[in-house]
Amino acid sequence: MRHARHRAAEHDTLLVDAARLLNRSALLLAGSVLADSGVEHYRGTIHNRAMIAPLVASTLSVLASVHGHADDTPERHRLRDAVHVASAAVGIAGSAFHVYNVTKRPGGFSWHNLFYGAPLGAPFALLLSGMLGAAGERLRACP
Repeated sequence: MRHARHRAAEHDTLLVDAARLLNRSALLLAGSVLADSGVEHYRGTIHNRAMIAPLVASTLSVLASVHGHADDTPERHRLRDAVHVASAAVGIAGSAFHVYNVTKRPGGFSWHNLFYGAPLGAPFALLLSGMLGAAGERLRACP
């Protein structure tokens, strides 16, 4: 009986370690999104109010990821999960904005517009960060 209890505790420890690894991954990616979008959106003079959203979402995702990395309990945290899901949603919305920005330019979807328009891959980094953080929270909730 004691052996089964030890195995269950070891299983919980492995799940928490994997969740913390996902939190570190989300932290690294959200931090790079924060730095990149902060510089690029500031350079674009934030002419659209929606350009603030990735800055807020990535900042909250960084904070949630730091909290998730420091948390060694096997329970899921609802606020962290909500922040990561919201970051993923902002990444999806940003992808739509960036695709629209590229396709509305003269010449449409061309190599020139891909290089000089809004970067199509940038919002996907925020989406991936949110997905990694949310996966970490889901992993903590595993039985």
